[in-house]
Amino acid sequence: MHEQALASTLATISPDRVTEIARALCDVRLPEGREGPRAEVAAAFLAHRRIEVLLDPVLPGRPNLIARVRGRGTGPSVLLNGHLDAGWAPKGWAQDPFTPRVHGGRLYAAGVSDMLGGVASMIATVEAVARLAPLPGDVVLLANMHHDSNGVGTKYALAHADDWPRYGINGEPTSLTLMTAHGGCIKFEVDAFRKQCLLNGWDDIGLTMRSEDKISAYEAKHRADAPWV
Repeated sequence: MHEQALASTLATISPDRVTEIARALCDVRLPEGREGPRAEVAAAFLAHRRIEVLLDPVLPGRPNLIARVRGRGTGPSVLLNGHLDAGWAPKGWAQDPFTPRVHGGRLYAAGVSDMLGGVASMIATVEAVARLAPLPGDVVLLANMHHDSNGVGTKYALAHADDWPRYGINGEPTSLTLMTAHGGCIKFEVDAFRKQCLLNGWDDIGLTMRSEDKISAYEAKHRADAPWV
């Protein structure tokens, strides 16, 4: 019965509603890259008595948006995750990419595919869940600020709370293909000298032989100065 109610509620999420949210998000300019204005627009869509909304300032003018619909606490919770820093547009657009428009049933705007469209669909999902009777677990949305290169927004969120769901869905573009794993990332420091050694195949002996001329000159001088040694 509950699965039927959930399916019925999710079926009420219309493409028009998702498009409306995505269009509003794409229409927001980010002054100096600050996500605050976009986070406020997103939060306005989540104004519902059952949705707990927090704009958590990671940096001045750059908050994470966290929204939670509480469940009954009898089952696992799920996290919906996306990022608000979006809007880069390559050259070659026929019209202004920062003025969203719908044409041929598609929304065209800078940042819509990576990933404001995904964030919009998650906001619409949270809206729909809020209309349901409480689910076994919570549904949590984390729309984080700065995600590029070092993931500041996500790291900040994880470090400042310990009640995050164990399961999550990230809305990054995958051509609508379900991915159950991520390549992840590895961070490391490069020592310039060690890098040179590795690239040239120099071990300790090889490094010593690079100074063969200097060693030979030193030995010759030493023999001349102290032939008795």
